[in-house]
Amino acid sequence: MGLLDKLRKRKGPEVADRIWPTVEAKVRDLETQVRDHLDQGALPVVVTHFPDTLRELAGRFGTAEGGAVVLSSAAQFPGSGPDLIRHRGRIVLLASEAIPTTVDRFEAPPREDPALPPIAIHLAEHYPLPDRDQRVFGLAGYWPNVRGLACYTSLDEPWLAPFGVERVRSLLPMLGAGEDDMISSPIVTRTLAAAQAKLAKRVPRDQPCANADEWMRRHLPDGV
Repeated sequence: MGLLDKLRKRKGPEVADRIWPTVEAKVRDLETQVRDHLDQGALPVVVTHFPDTLRELAGRFGTAEGGAVVLSSAAQFPGSGPDLIRHRGRIVLLASEAIPTTVDRFEAPPREDPALPPIAIHLAEHYPLPDRDQRVFGLAGYWPNVRGLACYTSLDEPWLAPFGVERVRSLLPMLGAGEDDMISSPIVTRTLAAAQAKLAKRVPRDQPCANADEWMRRHLPDGV
């Protein structure tokens, strides 16, 4: 069971935890997976938590005709099948702050929409607090035709630094993984979940930030 399955409160599509030693390797994998889904006729929706990540991915995928469409505000959120159909053949880059907080209250996915291609949701990064990730999970029960949910994490992300991730990285050879290998291990999954839970106890009020490094400096200036 992956980290996202542990956080999710209901059944839904299978979730893949794609964990990499470095941000560079993680982003390369994300880009490959998203383009593969687009080539297969799916509608890839890439969800980001931080504005800097959204801008970086917009630059990587391009926003010209046939590239990516950026949805960064609540007014742009595609709330139904017809809203999604207009983006057919594009990569959708969606800011998580644009997702309504009510989406995770739906207990079952809506009826399948034959006019809509399969939807592949890619969570480009964890948020340091688990509630924002939970909002992304809600999309699987809110939109029709969701076929998969993948989460991308790297062990050198700033919010993980205080939680002994270097020790985890030292175990990579024992797990049969190198610096360019994806990791799938309950040890790493538990480390990520424990880090989010600890941060949630330490941060009573979440403030918007441009990136994870700024988030850590603003919310935990004295460390964890």
